[in-house]
Amino acid sequence: MSKTKVLFATEDSDLLVSLLIFLREAAEFDIAGTARDPASLVALMASTHPDVVLVDEALFDEDVAAIVELLRQLDPRPRLVVMAAEENERPAQVAADAVTLKFASPGMLLESLKQAATEQAVVTTDLAAEPDNS
Repeated sequence: MSKTKVLFATEDSDLLVSLLIFLREAAEFDIAGTARDPASLVALMASTHPDVVLVDEALFDEDVAAIVELLRQLDPRPRLVVMAAEENERPAQVAADAVTLKFASPGMLLESLKQAATEQAVVTTDLAAEPDNS
């Protein structure tokens, strides 16, 4: 079975190092590359052809949904997972395949990547909870 190629995009050095250390231990993933700015992300998407792109919403000053749409225009194939700082984002709101909390446990981030790689809709922790209107 081939490994899932993951591309990370974040300007947060601590988060990047933590993710890289954790994912090196995960046998099912290969690290396709890391981007610390939008231009690098675009270049790496074109050159590495990742299966999953994990994007920190803080990397962009613009609307996250607009950035996701731009990335989809560049290459519609990769699954796009947005790391949100707060629980108020949902995949449909940002046009992503998945949303995970930026500061979720490494295990939760790994689970989000696994689900995204298998093309399942992903929302971690309370992000999936809809308000109870009863």
